[in-house]
Amino acid sequence: MLERSPLALPVGLLAAALLVAALFASRCGAGGDEATLRAVFHVPDDVALDVSLAHNRFGHHEIRAVGDLTPQQVDAFLRRIDEGAFGQPVPFALGDTTYDGLAQPGALRWQDGDAGAVAGAHWLDWGGLYRSGIHDVSTGSMLSMCAVVVAGRGGGNEWVPCHDATSRERQVVVRAALDGRSRRLYALISR
Repeated sequence: MLERSPLALPVGLLAAALLVAALFASRCGAGGDEATLRAVFHVPDDVALDVSLAHNRFGHHEIRAVGDLTPQQVDAFLRRIDEGAFGQPVPFALGDTTYDGLAQPGALRWQDGDAGAVAGAHWLDWGGLYRSGIHDVSTGSMLSMCAVVVAGRGGGNEWVPCHDATSRERQVVVRAALDGRSRRLYALISR
């Protein structure tokens, strides 16, 4: 008869738990979500971001980040905007859903002031970024963009400016702001 160590079962359970945790972290962890946020908003790796996540049982998923930029990083970021880095969306995944598709004209345009407030869409908010000081930013020193991913008419997804969408048709809100005074970048992807 084969004798088993009394530690075999606990060690095996621990190994299985660690494997499940590692798979979950690689699928939903801050590293993957940070990479998603950096890609969507074209944030270079040399910009330090404080990334936080929120999930709930109703399928809400939110990736939010705040980063302080140096004057040189602000200049480089503004150049990327001017050079058309935001011309078409970067596909990304939240959970098991991939969001891709084409952008309508102006959907990814950065503008002076709060693009969400300009949209007059009261259903838009900054989610967890409320606690990060976004409301302390003067709209006079803010450059922002606000897009909504909606189901496309021919299937797939379509990115539209926030002012062209309603809360019922939205799938994901993609929103960011750069405070020109403090050089702080706020970014949010919310489903």
